[in-house]
Amino acid sequence: MIDERRRVEALRAYRILDTEREPIFDDVAERACELFGAPIAMVAFIDSQRLWVKAGRGVAITELAREASICEYVLEQPGPLLVSDLSSDPRFADKPMVMGAPNVRFYAAAPIISAEGHYVGVVCVMDTAPRETIEVASVTGLGALARLCRNELERRREMRGLAASESRLRDLAMVSTDWFWQTDTEHRFIEVEQDAAHRYDSPVNVVGKTRWELANADLTHPHWQAHLAILARRGEFRHFEYRLPHADGTLHWIRISGRPVIEDGVFRGYRGGGTDITAQRDIEERLRDLASLSNDWTWETDAEHRFVRLEVLTPTRPFDFNYISGVTRWQIAKADITKEPWRSHIAQLDARKEFRDFEYETARPDGTPMWVRVNGRPIFEGGIFRGYRGASKNITAQRVAEQKLSERETEFANLFRRHPQPMWIHEPATLRFLDVNDAMCALYGYTREEFARMSTHDLGPPEDREAVSQMVAAMSADASYHVERRHLAKDGRALNTIAYVAPTEFDGKPARFVMVRDVTQQRAAEARAAEAERTLRQNQQIEALSKLAGGMAHEFNNLLTVIISANEMLSDGLPEGGEERQLASMALEAAQRGAQLADSLMTISRRQDLSVLRIDVAAVVRRMEEPLRRLLGAGIELEIDLAGEALLSELDEGQLEAAIVNLASNARDAMHDGGVVRVRAAVREVAPAEVLADARLQPGAWVVVSMQDSGWGMAPAVAAKAFEPYFTTKPVGRGMGLGLSMVHGFVNQSGGFALIDSRIGAGTTVSLFFPAVRTRRDFALT
Repeated sequence: MIDERRRVEALRAYRILDTEREPIFDDVAERACELFGAPIAMVAFIDSQRLWVKAGRGVAITELAREASICEYVLEQPGPLLVSDLSSDPRFADKPMVMGAPNVRFYAAAPIISAEGHYVGVVCVMDTAPRETIEVASVTGLGALARLCRNELERRREMRGLAASESRLRDLAMVSTDWFWQTDTEHRFIEVEQDAAHRYDSPVNVVGKTRWELANADLTHPHWQAHLAILARRGEFRHFEYRLPHADGTLHWIRISGRPVIEDGVFRGYRGGGTDITAQRDIEERLRDLASLSNDWTWETDAEHRFVRLEVLTPTRPFDFNYISGVTRWQIAKADITKEPWRSHIAQLDARKEFRDFEYETARPDGTPMWVRVNGRPIFEGGIFRGYRGASKNITAQRVAEQKLSERETEFANLFRRHPQPMWIHEPATLRFLDVNDAMCALYGYTREEFARMSTHDLGPPEDREAVSQMVAAMSADASYHVERRHLAKDGRALNTIAYVAPTEFDGKPARFVMVRDVTQQRAAEARAAEAERTLRQNQQIEALSKLAGGMAHEFNNLLTVIISANEMLSDGLPEGGEERQLASMALEAAQRGAQLADSLMTISRRQDLSVLRIDVAAVVRRMEEPLRRLLGAGIELEIDLAGEALLSELDEGQLEAAIVNLASNARDAMHDGGVVRVRAAVREVAPAEVLADARLQPGAWVVVSMQDSGWGMAPAVAAKAFEPYFTTKPVGRGMGLGLSMVHGFVNQSGGFALIDSRIGAGTTVSLFFPAVRTRRDFALT
């Protein structure tokens, strides 16, 4: 029967509850994990209403309600508590740590028992997977760790009990000792009191020497450097450990603690005590040997690395002791020890070093191949190397699985590299390329080595970088999505791409898989179709307006002919200088202006009678240079760039001159503060491929007259309407909106077409395309 009141009193007497973390208890939790090869371990104490965790590994719990804990059940039995599967035990199935994170299944605990026999806490280990078998050595080791915790608690309680004693007794009682000592100001021993069981040398030989002289210590080692630094500042030191020769010549591990002796404010030396911890170190080393090695069997070898012991721990015996007795592992494996990895492994053995995770292929007695992972530590007794102790694990199944996985990964890598669709894999955080396939290199023009030094940002224009970063940051880590982006190839080609992005893994780390579809041609075709549709609508609109204007102009012109003829006859009968003669003149002038307007409308509607002759367009432009300068004025500079040869086309020369004057007038009005007008004339061959890129063009040979101004330019929506009749950007009274319409009508009636390119702040260029007349020389050249 548990006396709960006394049990709680015994726990609280240790004054351990709600204290800070300490290395000694953290080490116990660490060793418990290693002992069982488990991810979770705790050193916990059971108070009246709670479980309080002093140290833990693999779990962040600091305390838990007692009724919710698993450890409480340790109080109900005399020894360790072992549960193979907590979820199948009704006592534990509904516990929070079983039902929720970390979802533990296996549990093993050893009680921490006070000196009075009360259960005050536990040292426990947990795993998230059930365990069918539990090694006896592991359970024994867990009990040893629980006793280590109890001894530490008792040591602390004893030290607190001696705290009120006289100063020297308090100094000596603060450490668990096998001998007492005192040094002078130079740290030489002046007093040593030893028990017979732990005598390292006679007091006569110890007095007058420092501990580092007795230990033959390397004072440049960081361990001794730290100790000397404490002595230099007159600080207290605790649990300093080093190796010291025993009277029989063997090396023992010593732990000492000490405090400075201050008398009347003057430093007199140090006083303290020491303990032989060799046996404890040996136990800890053996526990580490067993706990740190995941194994199917344990073994020992002699100084020549021949097997002298074998203990199989699994039901499936790979071989018995008779098969390996007296031979080395490389002899069993029939290995060539002059090659890697055996050469490095034997070098470690010759250096008497610990080795871990050495893997090699060997064979069973029946010849069946087997892969083994082996770990080992050297054995020293009395400073003499005796051999190795370690453990091995059969990893054949793991190796077979890794081989199959490697084959699948190789197959996937080949499919990835050779897939016709461009693909890449990148790192989510940095967007750095991890791998690209051959199609990716072909599309963008970079080599695989160049991609390895780039990120996905390097494919896009710099102005897109911030938007892309924001989009990536907004996407969930496990989301798949499509995104359309502008890219640039290595040679500067602009690419329109649609990328499918999905989460994946690369070398065991999160990554992003991207499949790219090049839609550059598709988008260009769509743009050409849209431009062609826009041009068609514009031409249809202009055609409709032109037909309307032409019909009206024709009828209007007939009426004006009658009005002008009648007005002229009436004017002849009126006296000169009279008011009636002046009114008749004004009416005649208005009718003549109306006739000119009708002619303009006829030009727009392409019903004007043209005097078509074969002319040299370059000569016409050259002849108009002076009139254009006068038209533009002093504030505007005129530049004329003409081809060196004749530019022949069949045109109405007068209409061409009128069109050039019209364009120059518009250019002048667009440059209120002066600027530059450039007039160019040349032959241009428009290939079918150019028409695919710009739907406004027409294939063939053309004489192109273009006029470019440096004015403010027009927005795309305004430029699209510039050729429409009655559309103008000029103030009221400054224009009727017929100038460019007349030019457009003349060019179309001449079998050509007109283009306008303009941007705000970059000026405007109007280009007139007239059919070029080929000469015999032209045909000879083509």
